Amino acid sequence: ACLVPTGNSSKKQKTKQEVTRKDNTCVVHHEERAVTIVDLNAADTTLLKQLPGIGSAFAKWIVSYREKLGGYCETEQLLEVYKMDTLRYEGLKDFVKIDSLFTPNKFKINSDGFKVLLKHPYLEYEDVKKIVNHREQKGFITSWAQLKTIVGDAINPKLRYYVDYQ
Repeated sequence: ACLVPTGNSSKKQKTKQEVTRKDNTCVVHHEERAVTIVDLNAADTTLLKQLPGIGSAFAKWIVSYREKLGGYCETEQLLEVYKMDTLRYEGLKDFVKIDSLFTPNKFKINSDGFKVLLKHPYLEYEDVKKIVNHREQKGFITSWAQLKTIVGDAINPKLRYYVDYQ
């Protein structure tokens, strides 16, 4: 369900009537204006431009980064989008959602090539070298714990959403 606070500062925040549309957005009537709640993984640039502070350039950057990631798993990942700052994010975070049934596109850690792995935003060149060397010398990587041991504790914990160990 798409529920947006009305801005009431009390602990019991009220929400206005919601209407779910076919395009996976919800319209919430908020202070006499309709505000669209956008599913970050389903929205095109046209829908994204309806968000506060998002114009054509940001809409394209949001979609581009979504494609590189394999989809957004947390709304906070918007902070990783080119030129996204905390102020802009704070202004739009209440108007975005991640569908609870969303499954990200995953890369195959044990069979994808060096160049494919290197395209993921959470993997650096040295990380990919360690992964490929491990596969060649010791075999498959079978878990997140093993991957952390191979790459090191500095690995981005959000990478766990995008790894397929098969």
